[in-house]
Amino acid sequence: MKELKYLNKYFLRYKKSLFLGTICVILNIFFFTVLGPIIQNITDLPDQNLSREEFQHELLKYAAFTVGSTLLGGVFLYFQRQAIIGMSRHIEFDLKNEIYQHYQTLPLSFYRKNNTGDLMARISEDVSLVRMYLGPAIMYGLSLFSTSSLSSLLCYSLMQS
Repeated sequence: MKELKYLNKYFLRYKKSLFLGTICVILNIFFFTVLGPIIQNITDLPDQNLSREEFQHELLKYAAFTVGSTLLGGVFLYFQRQAIIGMSRHIEFDLKNEIYQHYQTLPLSFYRKNNTGDLMARISEDVSLVRMYLGPAIMYGLSLFSTSSLSSLLCYSLMQS
């Protein structure tokens, strides 16, 4: 993990995208997590002694909440991916440029010992793997943490009521 500390400077450079992506992850998970209690309320409607008009009104209200929550969750899912995956692509670009600048400073003897194709493949493949770590791994890690936290809070609040 010590080698990954090198990437911290990029997190600082793109902290705005990372922060925005984190907020979008939390909001996305929130809107998809609240669907459970909404659907539970829908399934509990027939057990309540409601008139036909009250039943239809409640059903339409919960249907609107379900559609609205799903749409908002989808919007924030899109923006979380745009922010975090976009950040990882910018970092990949910066890393490739940094490696290329380093290659420019190396002596000619270095290039006589190493195949240029191998060096270019390292830039392409290794930096792409770093991008996969930075983008999806961080996004899904944040999503896992947010889902666990919000689900626990929701379960706790339901148990209290």
